[in-house]
Amino acid sequence: MKKAIKIISLLCVLIITIMMLGGCGTEPGVSKNQTDFTVVDEQGTVTKFLTVDNSEVVKMKETVEGFVKALNNRSYKTINGSEEYGYYTQGIIDIANKQGDIAATIKVYKDNQLENSYVGLDGLKMAFNKDFTKCDITVVGKLKVTSASAAHLSSLKIGKDVVFGYDYTFKWLKQNDVWKIHSVTAANPHEIK
Repeated sequence: MKKAIKIISLLCVLIITIMMLGGCGTEPGVSKNQTDFTVVDEQGTVTKFLTVDNSEVVKMKETVEGFVKALNNRSYKTINGSEEYGYYTQGIIDIANKQGDIAATIKVYKDNQLENSYVGLDGLKMAFNKDFTKCDITVVGKLKVTSASAAHLSSLKIGKDVVFGYDYTFKWLKQNDVWKIHSVTAANPHEIK
């Protein structure tokens, strides 16, 4: 009986050691189950599902959150108009500069005594290419207007301190190991309940 217990104990130790050294057969950061974080081929077909703790997913989530915070944590008292520019490719910055984006942004905030605060993200979905140099993202960025002129609030069709969101669609490129926005659209402003 003691010999059988000893053999079973040794087998358990061996199995645990194999699992610790070799894993359980799943690549780290990869899921066998469907997730909102994927790797896709050139045709857009999903080839892998990634876990929320995958290193690329974690980095990208932090980057998206940083951008939406920079875009939405603004005040007419302190705005410089380019808070989010560090997240853009040089091509987008050049276009924005040609269009006078900084001056226009400052004008909107000051003329309307506008102050926003970042609230969070909802519905984050990512699709990376196979070598993790491109990523398409959809997400709802949530914010609230904490100060604005009555006319501006009326034009937005929202009340002060009401949480609302924009549906963002991003195309990100990795440049020198840093994620940069190649294109972004924000649409469908809507109240979050």
